[in-house]
Amino acid sequence: DCQPGTYNAHVGSSACIDCPMGTYQPMPGSSQCQECGLLFYTYQIKSASSQDCKCVAGTMAKNKSTCVPCPTAYYQNIPDSTDCLACPLYTTSLVEGSVTCDYCVPGSIVSNLENQKCVLCRPGFYQPSIGQVKCLQCPSGSFSGYEGATECTLCVANSYASFDGSSECLPCPIFTETAGVLGSTRCSCALGYVASVTDTCVPCLSGYFQLDHGGMCRACAAGTYTPNPASYGPLACLLCEIGT
Repeated sequence: DCQPGTYNAHVGSSACIDCPMGTYQPMPGSSQCQECGLLFYTYQIKSASSQDCKCVAGTMAKNKSTCVPCPTAYYQNIPDSTDCLACPLYTTSLVEGSVTCDYCVPGSIVSNLENQKCVLCRPGFYQPSIGQVKCLQCPSGSFSGYEGATECTLCVANSYASFDGSSECLPCPIFTETAGVLGSTRCSCALGYVASVTDTCVPCLSGYFQLDHGGMCRACAAGTYTPNPASYGPLACLLCEIGT
């Protein structure tokens, strides 16, 4: 008869065949080998005991009869392990039961310059998805001010970013504003101010007012005046006092 760990598949034949990996046979004279249970495997031929069935790579042994797949962001490349390993820095695994961590986390990309390691996107760039090879520039009007950004932040009111790939938003120059708008790419002259020939903002003079934001300075009607420069709006001009 064939010994444990072997089998004879053909009646009348004396040839004994070793049980292949992934199977075992504890009984002599058997016609087939038994398969290991789910997530178990034998890593040698001619296994004669179920004790030879070990947890496969990508799992950890919960007890002698149960193998548990490693959760996402963990891996295990060695069979018959009792724990799973956290993925290396900036990498992750997408499915349970992984034996490697092949994907870069959001905010990082695979770098051909650094032995296929995952590197963080630099300030001014971002990457919202897993496993990418290129960081994206923040569009004008937004920024990312740190490494590893997964999204860009809009410039707050009265600040701006003129170019793609900005790592910060700049404050509006004096006498300019964004009129409360977020994500601005430029600043405009503030209320009561107009652009000069030198591209700076200057106030409407006393006796003048601005009717619309960005409009020209207009002279007050006869008998009215503006007490201060940079006056704005249809009610900016006041009636002159009697005798003046």
